[in-house]
Amino acid sequence: MLVYYSETKCLNQDDTQYASSGASMSCLYNGFCDIVFGNKFVIPKDATRIIIREQNDYLIERVFLRYGAFIYPIRTRIFHPSDVIVLTHVAGVNELSKISEPDKEVVFARDEALKEAIRCFWRDNDDAFYDISDRYDMITQGETCMSCLDNQGSRMRNSFISFTDNDAPGYINLDSCYDTYLPVFSNVSFSKDFNAYNDGSMYVLFNCAFDHCLNMFKENKNVDEFLYRWSKPVLPYDLSLDNFTLKCAYDILDKSDLRAYRDGSIRVINHSQVRQITTFSPELLDWIRRLLQLSAVQMCFRYILPKWDYELIYTDTSNQKQFDDLFTDVIQRGSNIIKRVLPSGKFTDVVIDKTPNDMLIIRALGDNSYMLVVDLIIASALDDGFIRLDYSYRRL
Repeated sequence: MLVYYSETKCLNQDDTQYASSGASMSCLYNGFCDIVFGNKFVIPKDATRIIIREQNDYLIERVFLRYGAFIYPIRTRIFHPSDVIVLTHVAGVNELSKISEPDKEVVFARDEALKEAIRCFWRDNDDAFYDISDRYDMITQGETCMSCLDNQGSRMRNSFISFTDNDAPGYINLDSCYDTYLPVFSNVSFSKDFNAYNDGSMYVLFNCAFDHCLNMFKENKNVDEFLYRWSKPVLPYDLSLDNFTLKCAYDILDKSDLRAYRDGSIRVINHSQVRQITTFSPELLDWIRRLLQLSAVQMCFRYILPKWDYELIYTDTSNQKQFDDLFTDVIQRGSNIIKRVLPSGKFTDVVIDKTPNDMLIIRALGDNSYMLVVDLIIASALDDGFIRLDYSYRRL
């Protein structure tokens, strides 16, 4: 059942470049291009942003950017009872990025860490390299749609959570040789533990992922099972993705794909020009990732200066108590982020409003008011779980 449909013009009045200021690192295997975490692209002035929310078994939120005849899937957010699953679409983001940078390719950091490990392993054992490479290709080609989806910020963040109590309810040890546990989402919420173990930068997580993959190949135990799990996003055990989510994962769309939602008509609302953030630091992207994991379509909170005390003004979540710790974490972390993006001034309050239209409006109130806007759809396409490679990069 359709709950909400919105198509609005993007905020920029001219062609505007948006970029994440992520770190770069040399590839671990000599002779290949550098890895640049995050993404950058130009949003054309005539582009529009689309949001669709559907209520079936769960509330599902889909966001797109449209330019010309093509619609680029960016993100799908599923409000599962025990967690909020935020999935990014590499096919849509990659094709959107090629509008302004045709010689770049956007891939998942998760996949590149695995492939770097395969290449490194190749140097010691040619036969093993081709064997593992072929097995990985067969697995990803068998479920192409799933391999084109990744948890926001890369599912690598989901793969290195260790628990002191190995018998913790709701979790299983899938690799007996390694101290790595993945959730089965049966009795406990992964959300409560998710961010506590994932404060490391993508650079650190990438190296951890590379080491983990390489160790799996060297041990040569349960490699097929490992490759299968690594090529897919982390999902609750009882969640099956609907066909439209899989369609969005596989390729870009055209206008006919959304005709049922628009009733055959196009309703585009224009925005007034406002100040907006166009360069996203890793810290800002990390905070946005946490914000989108909250079980809220819209919310508002306020910082009271000069101490930066805070209060939650409202939120529309139906199960806020279960996510109280995450709300508190996001609001507390946000104070440091907001301080960096606001100009100096005599402000008394800062109000943060996450709107149903996927905008983050930051209002600083005082002697001189100031407003800044973050487009969360664009921010999702700049996510630090993506990395940019030269198009000439040699694929496996």
